[in-house]
Amino acid sequence: MEMQITRASGLAWRTVGGETIVIHLANKMMYGLNKPGGRIWEAIGDSTTFENLVRLLPREAGTEDIMRRSLESFLAGLAREGLIVTDAEFQQDVEEPVGPADPRITWREEIRRFAGASCAKYPGVSTICSTNPEQ
Repeated sequence: MEMQITRASGLAWRTVGGETIVIHLANKMMYGLNKPGGRIWEAIGDSTTFENLVRLLPREAGTEDIMRRSLESFLAGLAREGLIVTDAEFQQDVEEPVGPADPRITWREEIRRFAGASCAKYPGVSTICSTNPEQ
């Protein structure tokens, strides 16, 4: 039986300038996906299988084994963040992607509302986070 992959509920997304931005409303987090990651995200649609996604990876991504590991690493990251639901577990020792054709989450940001601005989860990313006395 093939691994079924489904987007989690409570998500919004949009592609802007080649980057796909996914908002997890329940977790109040935003994620940036690179172009290959955005293509995979779009291909997931309402639901798909791992094998269908493997067929979408560009051949310049390397051998099929490398492409499968890269895809599995990306999907494992999406699952850890609660962006997808699968009917199978990912390997725990999946390597992080390293090539430019590898799909990946390029950034994460926590969404906080104060004075109409959002605050980055990681210090130094957003100047407003450094100046807010509530931080």
